[in-house]
Amino acid sequence: MDYKPTSRRLSEISHLFLSDVRKKQTDGATPPTRTPPSQTPGGFRGDLSVDLTPEEFANMMRPATDTAIFKPARIVLAHHLGEAMADRVRDLAATLAGQRSVGIVYADLAGVRVCCVDSNSEETVEECAVEPLDAQRFREVLVELDQDVAEWLIVLPDPRTSEAAGLLGHAANWTLLSGADHESVVAAYRTLKGVVGDAKPALSLSIFGAETPEDVEKTARKLAGVCEQFLKVGIATGPAIIDAPDAREACLLDALAEGNVHWQVLTALVDSAAAPGENTTPAPVVTATIAATPTPHIVTPAAPVARAIAAMPPVMRMTPQAPAADDAETILDLIDADATPAGILRSFIHGAGEFVESPVKPPMLADAVVAVGRDRRLTLIAVAKPGLTELRSVAAGLRWMLENRSLIVMAVPQLAIDSSIEPRLHLIVDQADADADAMQPLLAAGSVTVAAYRKVRWAGRAGLLMQAA
Repeated sequence: MDYKPTSRRLSEISHLFLSDVRKKQTDGATPPTRTPPSQTPGGFRGDLSVDLTPEEFANMMRPATDTAIFKPARIVLAHHLGEAMADRVRDLAATLAGQRSVGIVYADLAGVRVCCVDSNSEETVEECAVEPLDAQRFREVLVELDQDVAEWLIVLPDPRTSEAAGLLGHAANWTLLSGADHESVVAAYRTLKGVVGDAKPALSLSIFGAETPEDVEKTARKLAGVCEQFLKVGIATGPAIIDAPDAREACLLDALAEGNVHWQVLTALVDSAAAPGENTTPAPVVTATIAATPTPHIVTPAAPVARAIAAMPPVMRMTPQAPAADDAETILDLIDADATPAGILRSFIHGAGEFVESPVKPPMLADAVVAVGRDRRLTLIAVAKPGLTELRSVAAGLRWMLENRSLIVMAVPQLAIDSSIEPRLHLIVDQADADADAMQPLLAAGSVTVAAYRKVRWAGRAGLLMQAA
């Protein structure tokens, strides 16, 4: 006989899983009842809008206090000092320190280096290890050090890059370093002329190497006069720099960057820095991460650059070469006494201070260098052997660079190459070949510059006399 289940209504069995269970859990207590919203004047009113008015929204977004977050910050212009830049900046920090420390940030396309100078400490300084740049750690180091320093010095070894120029535009205070001699004054003026543009910062001048206060005043008056006359900027006299060989400079962060995230952090520091003499509130601990602008990352070609930079001593990584003078002739120290093409190239790049060498090499021109200039322009630098026997290979190397311009830009993103500017050739030839007939087509080309060299010796040293052809 087939079994047919009887149909039962849900109400007949609901007690099995609702009423009995509730009674067992509450021991028969009265079940809770829902209380409707209050209709009293202080209760909820459905006729009111919860949207913020523009005035309320503005008040919500306004900071709780108008006081600055970071201590006063100033940009230090000292790249014209070349290898002496780091020492003079440290002396400036020690001069300003007094009873408190001064923070220093060196920043360029390669990365950042954060230091603290204390003129009163005798502790042993330990060098920090090089690490990849992390925006959050960089920010935390600045926030922590800000509690101990009186002010910040931000040093730009190459202020003509677009990133450094952007930071200069945000900074309200600049300090120019200059020696007391005539050549130093000219170099300082040229540096200021190259970066000031339309900016109107509060500009001060700190002079080193002066023997008397009268020398400081005389030098400051001379430089202030030409700046006012030709650049239309006023310049105040800051404290004279005192030699401080015993000042302690401790490194807190030495990091290599692959993008522009460190420029964002520094811009935030400059924007929120106090004016000189203004009280500051402690910098808050920031937990949000700052996103970097996406940049292509190609490991194979770019890795040698990062390894080469990491292998350099810290001072060399952040030490610029003094810009070459505008004169027709320049004397450079010769690295290779035999004046081989490779030695001439190294001497030119090291001494001129206008180019950054890349790891990319033209396959048909092994001795040439693909470099980037101050204007972020791709440049092929080559040395023609006596007799101009390699001009055909040089032309092929230039054509190769033109055809592979976009690939080179992607291979070395840390050099910030401007692909919109036409690449150029900088050819170095022996002075005896500068007037050869084969050179005339090159001299007529707009994207080719030619410099002639000859070996010179003075005081037991070998050098190259470079002259524009």
